Amino acid sequence: MINYEKGEIRLTDICVCDDSKYDINRLTECLRSFFSLSKKEYNLFSYLNPEALLIDLQEGRTADIYILDVSMPKVNGFLLAEKIREYSDEACIIFLTSHSEQASKGYKFKAHRFIDKINLESDLPEALSSAIEELENNNNRFVALRSSGEIYRVPYNHIIYVFMQNRKLHIVTKKYGTIDGTEGINSFFNKLSDGRFEFIDRGCFINCDCISKIGNNCIVLSDGTELQTSRRSLQKLKSKIMEQWRV
Repeated sequence: MINYEKGEIRLTDICVCDDSKYDINRLTECLRSFFSLSKKEYNLFSYLNPEALLIDLQEGRTADIYILDVSMPKVNGFLLAEKIREYSDEACIIFLTSHSEQASKGYKFKAHRFIDKINLESDLPEALSSAIEELENNNNRFVALRSSGEIYRVPYNHIIYVFMQNRKLHIVTKKYGTIDGTEGINSFFNKLSDGRFEFIDRGCFINCDCISKIGNNCIVLSDGTELQTSRRSLQKLKSKIMEQWRV
């Protein structure tokens, strides 16, 4: 639940899914300890059966933060994340894994963190703090855009990418499609002044939260758009994502 005047989360809905009752208990205790210290409130929904979570998603019951075990039979964490993204593009997903090499698959689902189960008690508090901060920032920051006599209030997390074409600025958004801007791309980038945005060449910058895949010379965004990027920008972007997701 968001306090829209301050952008603060007053009540966080958290969903955990793990086929191990032992790990569910560990997660429950970690969450209880974290929220007791942070003096924030939360709702916890626990699933030993990932198929039950799928049913709830289909019935419109979503959460702010998902903590998913990667390795589960039949429906693993990645399959769950794919379904979650159909219903919520803004929820934070934290994967639990015992195999660090699986982390690269998380690009497709905009994973917030990968946590080794061995380090659950030490690493989960930081991941939760970061996820809550991201949720608050996503709901609190927006830019006002004027186009064709209309004014749009566009949250930062609804901006997918921005590019220049024929000396005109174009802002591609999730809700309103493409909106034409009235300023230069550097000026607009500086106006946003937010770490989630990164240039991929001189005429285009993207919202890193919208990345689903990074290739050898391009990136693929969550809406399926494939954008070419310079080698220098690509290396910088990979480093940023690897650090952000702690891959």
